Amino acid sequence: MRLTIFILFITILLFQVNQVVSQCRCTPRTFSDQYNNSNIVFSGIVTNIVRQGSNNRVTFNVFRTFKGRSSNKLTVITSASTNACGYKFQKGSDYLVYTTRSGNDLKVDLCSRTSLLDNASYDLISIARRKP
Repeated sequence: MRLTIFILFITILLFQVNQVVSQCRCTPRTFSDQYNNSNIVFSGIVTNIVRQGSNNRVTFNVFRTFKGRSSNKLTVITSASTNACGYKFQKGSDYLVYTTRSGNDLKVDLCSRTSLLDNASYDLISIARRKP
């Protein structure tokens, strides 16, 4: 009985340690820092999500590009796991997206200010107030 309790205790402890080690940790980013360090900032609707290894390729129909150059369709890469700071996009939802370039890819992570468009009022007002 004691051995069973000990094994259960060790299993729970190892699970908890694994949870702590694998969690995404973010430093809050101000609007200005995020905007200035992003290659492309746009609003759009998710039209497709494809798992590719440990990443998701997320395709958007772009409504409007606020910074950088883009076409009417963009594909971004994010980790498929939120533990690895991947952003959990939902097909059919509208977003304000901040991207950074990594080689030929545009990357998005959970630590960016990327958010549902309905929750992006502050950022949209801040973008509108920026001098061209």
